[in-house]
Amino acid sequence: MRKLKIMAVAVSLAAALFSGAGPAFCQTLPTVDPNDYSRMMQAVGAVDTQAVAGQAAQPQQTAAALVDDGEDSWEALVTAVSGKVLVEVPEKHGKWMAAKRGMPLRSSDALKTGANASAEISFDGGQGIISLGANAQLALDSLSSDNASLTLKAGRILALMKGLLKLNRNFVIVTPNAVCAVRGTEFAVEYLRDSGSTVAGVFDDGQIGVSASDPGNDREILLTRNQEIEVSSGAVSRLDIREISRFANRKKSAALLEKRAVLAHKGWRRMSIQKRREVRSQYVRESAARRRAPQQIPRMKLLDQRSRHQRDLDSGNSGPAPAAPQQLFNTVPPRQDDYRR
Repeated sequence: MRKLKIMAVAVSLAAALFSGAGPAFCQTLPTVDPNDYSRMMQAVGAVDTQAVAGQAAQPQQTAAALVDDGEDSWEALVTAVSGKVLVEVPEKHGKWMAAKRGMPLRSSDALKTGANASAEISFDGGQGIISLGANAQLALDSLSSDNASLTLKAGRILALMKGLLKLNRNFVIVTPNAVCAVRGTEFAVEYLRDSGSTVAGVFDDGQIGVSASDPGNDREILLTRNQEIEVSSGAVSRLDIREISRFANRKKSAALLEKRAVLAHKGWRRMSIQKRREVRSQYVRESAARRRAPQQIPRMKLLDQRSRHQRDLDSGNSGPAPAAPQQLFNTVPPRQDDYRR
């Protein structure tokens, strides 16, 4: 009797498939908007609707993320990397990837440097240069040519921005407690997380306007050559201005930014938005491929370790033999440190 029931159900399902009728999971699903994908999957009894919906919506999110910057926006490129430097990219839903020299940046990106690391960003082929020191974190909120805004969440930056007043461009560096409006100059900004204060200073003849981010204490103070100010709490005043001291040992580094700007401008040709997207996508794909690739151990190190083990055996010292090179990749890849001891 049970076999007859099973056969009857199978026959009804087959008939439904050929007739277009039947249960929802047997029907051909219509084309739907990705925003309705979650509801559609719930209707057909999907198990993990949120995960699948996220996969379906990903192309739409990527397309939206790449159209924010216009043709006249700042063209920002990573022009130097030293040590561990990461970029947070919206195309990968906020994942961090290794920064590479020549990678185009866009609004909503963020960079952070590790200990003893540094990075450099060039704007419009040397029209502007920003150098990030160690343990810094900088978010590119907007690269609009008229109103660019960057947020320094930690660490120090040295910067050179030329011709902003002449070009009628606004360029702002924001920290958690201060706003620095750049007038076009060589300057430095540092946010001290431990004390929650911001230090800003000017090296050359330019100016930056510094104010507290508190709406009730947003009076702007202009800094000129060899001046700096520290914003801790409350409004700032001209009495807080002092001769540059915290950044005094950075003057030579700031002077080098001019040379770096010349190098960045040499041979520079502005890329279209489409070209920037293509180059950037290539960097993102290569970074993802490197993360998926198995960790490769230099063959010479493995052979050298096996030779040392053989010498130990000849001298009477016994111990476990190291794995052969071909055996390593059939198991969990070991760490590099294991072969440096």
